Amino acid sequence: MLSDGSISSSAVTTAGPHFSESIRNVTIPLGREAVLSCVINNLAEYKVGWLRADDQTILSLHRRVVTHNPRVSVTHDESRTWNLHIRQVKESDQGCYMCQINTAIMKKQLGCIQVQVPPDIVDDRSTSDVTVNEGDNVTLTCTATGKPAPRIVWRREDGQKIVVFRPTATASASGSSHSNLHGTKPSSSTGTVSNATISSTGDLVAVTALGSHHQHQHHQGISATTTRERSKEVEAYHGETLRLYRVTRQMMAAYMCIASNDVPPAVSKRVPLNVNFPPLVTSSMNVVGALLGTDVRLTCNVESHPPSINYWMKGRQQDQHNTILPSAKYSIDGERGGSTSYKTSMSLTIHNFQSQDKSAYICVAANSLGTAEASIQIYEVARATAVPTPTNRPTTSTGSNREDFVIENDDEDEENEEEKDDESIVYRGGDAHQSAKGRLSKDRGKEKSQNIYAGKKKHSRHQKHDGLNIPTETSSSSMSMSPSEQQRERKQEQRDETANQIRGGGVSSGSSSSFEKFQSFIQHWIIIFPFILNVMLSLNGEAL
Repeated sequence: MLSDGSISSSAVTTAGPHFSESIRNVTIPLGREAVLSCVINNLAEYKVGWLRADDQTILSLHRRVVTHNPRVSVTHDESRTWNLHIRQVKESDQGCYMCQINTAIMKKQLGCIQVQVPPDIVDDRSTSDVTVNEGDNVTLTCTATGKPAPRIVWRREDGQKIVVFRPTATASASGSSHSNLHGTKPSSSTGTVSNATISSTGDLVAVTALGSHHQHQHHQGISATTTRERSKEVEAYHGETLRLYRVTRQMMAAYMCIASNDVPPAVSKRVPLNVNFPPLVTSSMNVVGALLGTDVRLTCNVESHPPSINYWMKGRQQDQHNTILPSAKYSIDGERGGSTSYKTSMSLTIHNFQSQDKSAYICVAANSLGTAEASIQIYEVARATAVPTPTNRPTTSTGSNREDFVIENDDEDEENEEEKDDESIVYRGGDAHQSAKGRLSKDRGKEKSQNIYAGKKKHSRHQKHDGLNIPTETSSSSMSMSPSEQQRERKQEQRDETANQIRGGGVSSGSSSSFEKFQSFIQHWIIIFPFILNVMLSLNGEAL
């Protein structure tokens, strides 16, 4: 108290209740608990109350809750802080709240609650399942609510990129320069560039004309507006509306609309896009070769939506009785790529393939939009046989039982010399015959030693000469000999044959021609005629 009896203002300020700090605003997600704190100094016997600011609804008075809302409560720390609690905050709880002190002149403070609402997709304002024909345009819409306003992102469920087409109109800017050359100024009534909005994005220029006077624009030097479409593949598309132009079967998928606003949880909606188109049947095999007695598997790939009815036919399609049904002879399988896939693989297995199974097999696919087919021709493949080695040449017959062996030409000179030696055996007399027999015995002994060393097993074979069965020996397996050994053995057989002809009184073969027989007869008599003549003269006492 001052000397004049008045009270100091500072004493009043410190003596009465007052707010020590302002109330902090609260931002709380939906469903959580919001707390507003009111800090008061020197409260003394005064009371604290909480009210809702917008409608002046009293919530509490000092420690007692007045409102009938069970989610509202108050607490006091037995010092300076008075707290207002709102549990399980609803969107309707958003607003400002007032902390009052019931002094003669009421004191108050405001604190606000901001309620964040997670996104929610509005189904009746969003697109559900969509079915269009291939080549059509389609628009997918997704609308969501929330606080703050949610962001919308479109993605494909299978992870593939989204093909976005951007229709644009382009026009050349030569109109202004043309007008400038003539010293004229385009007016708004002509519909030229002056009354058009030009926007540029990258290398695209979109022209939105306010009037449609293309003829006059072209007359002024502006080319006619053309519309183009640019496609772009993106991982995600942002925006409530997704427009797809000229839809193809590759664009058929389930599209996910995802709404988020940083308030968990984010929500999504699945929007399937179905694209209808007639079937397409392809096959990687047009002609197939098969061995008799084997199983043959034929495969076709089918693309269709709605899913097609697939079946196999044998022969012509118009022959309805040729439709193939599963049986012990035929097995039919089909496998679809997935619930959202338009691809199907169909296969036909023909068991124990036989000659009568050679035909054209047709895989057919049909749906409500059309029918398609692919044909596969099956032919018989002969089994591979063992290919003879160069030394194991096939034999040729001359009409008799004698076999003529084809001798390799590797040693032509040696062969010619041996043939000359054999011919000399035929034309010489008895001495030559004995000499030839000696040579043949020597060669035979040498060949026999080589055969024993090589471990060859021989078997007897009879070759018919003039009605006589002369046994000769040949190898049981020519494949086990080397080419040089086979040649020597064949040459030895030819020498033996020549010697047998000499011992038998002449050369006689069922396969020889009449000329060869006559020649052999003359040669025989040339050899034995001197002996016969000498014997006859010696008997008459006139030896030659």
